[in-house]
Amino acid sequence: MVNTKLLEDILEHVKDKDRNEHSLDIKQTSTALLKRELDVLGIKYAPTVVNGIRRTKIFDGDLEVRKHRRSYYHNNSMFGMAITTDKFITEKFLKLSNIPTSNSILLHEKDIEKARKHIQDGKKRYVVKPIDLMQGRGVYTDVTTKNLEEVWHRCFALQKRYKVKNPRVLIQDYIEGYEVRVVVTEGKAMSATIRTPAYVIGNGHDTIETLIKQKNESRSQNGFFAKKLIKVNRRVTNYLDLQNLSMESVVEDGKIIVLNPVSNLVNGGENIVITDLVKKEILKLAEDGVTAIPGCQTAGVDIILNDLNDTEAVILEINSRPAFQLNYFPYIGEPQHPFQYIFRSFILEKRVLEDRLDIDQMSRDDIQLMAERYKALHKKQKALENVIKNLTRLFK
Repeated sequence: MVNTKLLEDILEHVKDKDRNEHSLDIKQTSTALLKRELDVLGIKYAPTVVNGIRRTKIFDGDLEVRKHRRSYYHNNSMFGMAITTDKFITEKFLKLSNIPTSNSILLHEKDIEKARKHIQDGKKRYVVKPIDLMQGRGVYTDVTTKNLEEVWHRCFALQKRYKVKNPRVLIQDYIEGYEVRVVVTEGKAMSATIRTPAYVIGNGHDTIETLIKQKNESRSQNGFFAKKLIKVNRRVTNYLDLQNLSMESVVEDGKIIVLNPVSNLVNGGENIVITDLVKKEILKLAEDGVTAIPGCQTAGVDIILNDLNDTEAVILEINSRPAFQLNYFPYIGEPQHPFQYIFRSFILEKRVLEDRLDIDQMSRDDIQLMAERYKALHKKQKALENVIKNLTRLFK
């Protein structure tokens, strides 16, 4: 079962902070957020369609400088995106750069007996997950030989529902802790946000079922969480059963009960900004993880933490198409503005590279931003030299 120590510690640190109330009519699509931030920066834009795909034309003055496609960032190459879309290949690149990460095996639907043997031979806890679905879809924890067959069929059925061309699963060693999403842009860690699992806090008199209803009523009035209610399903009841609890249980005042071992917002979790609570080594680990992926500069890095004092941790995933809504609409903490940083940097770089910017026109912040950008690129080049050396050793 999930160790609740980190969750308890974070909730204690933020107990006096306001819970953000997001209006029910907020526009939370990626495109809406992009337009809002371009307006703030004074950058002109216009909708367009390219090969049937909606895009946003970005202008610098009257000069068109980019046709932006949702979730595709100018500083991420298609190669980098292909790597991060595949969790197994991402893991390999991280290991080539000696970045601590998960241990996985990759299997097809016909390989269930291989999966059974792997789990049976091991003395660890295991996670089964699709190789390229997002938002915690199809992720199953505490998988054993007893529930493997049910999990296996559910995981592949979900991939087929989402029309995954080549359905496969990863079996990973289970890593205790909670996922922290560190957003890295231009190679720099900008923020850290924990995505909690669904949970309730006992009050000594209401049942868990009542506490869930109360929490869902509150979430339904918050624009960002209104469609992300706690779902009471077999996974929740089974997880309560593991804790010797049920929906009718009354829990002592102040006790945190985790309802679902998977941390995500869709199933009732919360996003809490903890940038100032985690150690600087954790932010550096996220930067190093992105540096290890060729052609990737902007990403959401999922790191597993057990404690706010952790200086060492494990990278679980790197997503080069991060859902920035997590950052714009936190449940607790200051909203962040990654789109502003990305597109301000983009416009500046275009001006520099096309010789359209006089050095005297650049502010101190502009110069610092460009310095960070090119420092990150230099760091990536050095990291890729090490990757090549490690690859060379493998084939000797």
